[in-house]
Amino acid sequence: MRTSQDQDTPRFIDFGALLVASAVGVVAFLALATVAFTRPAHRSVRRTTSYTQQVNFGYSAEVRPGPVYPDGRIQTNDPVFLSLVHNLDVHIAYRFSSRGPSTVSGAEEVFLNLGGPSGWTRRFVLAPRTGFAGGATNTHVTVDLRRAQSLMAQIAKLTANPGFGSFSVTIQPVVHLTGTVAGRPIDTRYAPTLGFQMQSGQLLPAVGSAPTAGAPGAAPSSSTMNYAPRQAGSVATPATAPATITVLGISPQISLLRWIAILGLLGSLAATVYFYLRKRGEPFGETYRIQSEYGHMIVPIVGGEDLGWPPVDVPSIKSLVKLAEAGQRLILHNRSNDVDTFMVNEEGTVYRYQVKASNVVWGDWSDTTTEPVNAAAA
Repeated sequence: MRTSQDQDTPRFIDFGALLVASAVGVVAFLALATVAFTRPAHRSVRRTTSYTQQVNFGYSAEVRPGPVYPDGRIQTNDPVFLSLVHNLDVHIAYRFSSRGPSTVSGAEEVFLNLGGPSGWTRRFVLAPRTGFAGGATNTHVTVDLRRAQSLMAQIAKLTANPGFGSFSVTIQPVVHLTGTVAGRPIDTRYAPTLGFQMQSGQLLPAVGSAPTAGAPGAAPSSSTMNYAPRQAGSVATPATAPATITVLGISPQISLLRWIAILGLLGSLAATVYFYLRKRGEPFGETYRIQSEYGHMIVPIVGGEDLGWPPVDVPSIKSLVKLAEAGQRLILHNRSNDVDTFMVNEEGTVYRYQVKASNVVWGDWSDTTTEPVNAAAA
């Protein structure tokens, strides 16, 4: 519950403390601005754009329908018996894809590689070098299995090496691709393989690696059957990224710190000016409010306060007004030595309320320091 004395006491705002706080804010934001504007807002980085080359292999053949191939057709991953299949059709689908914009073109040629024991190899051209535009091309080639068998049998006879009865057949497209990815040039070569191993009159698929050893005629391990080999690549592109600064485990961007410094500096400067003017204008404000509200009861006097009576200070102008109203008296006002004194003479006792300037002289500014407001007279 508020007492009458609390209601009469004016609420005090310490503009001096607020002025100091805003000035500290100016210094702090000025330091932040110095840090933020002496460092670059961006840093150089290299962004990686990936791309992929992939080939999808498939093979097929048509034979006379019978117990081994009831429908007369052979599809990818079916066993190929050389006694029944004389020509093997191989389909090669090449695709290029990129995570960034690309413009590419290339050329493809397809080879048949035959390999025997002791590292012997022989290469034949199945499809000559053919150019293509864009990132895709489809190629169909046919492998003459009877001719391959005849060649290997002839070599086995000439070398007197029965090991040539087991040989490898590899179809290898060679793609040479050029162009740009994410604005950077590329020049790459890709040569995957579709391989078969001839064992006991049967071709066993072995794509990408040698087949797992096992019983004659056994199906190859699934781990060796990769019909869609792929090759990944990338290009590096110069770029910029926002620069940061790490403080106490936090890494704000330099550009954000610049905005915070600018806005904080402007706000703290405005607050400093405002609190400075309010501090310098404290006596003006209180005297003006007293004159505006109680001017009809105030009579100005000229001279000092020495009226022959000991003064008694009251805590607020409202207390002085209550005394004047109770005794039906006027309030005497005197301005002397930067002090506004309001007095009421009540039967020989002078009640006084004073408004003292901090750093203000009426009509002009001054750097002199005076006593605080409402201090008792010496």
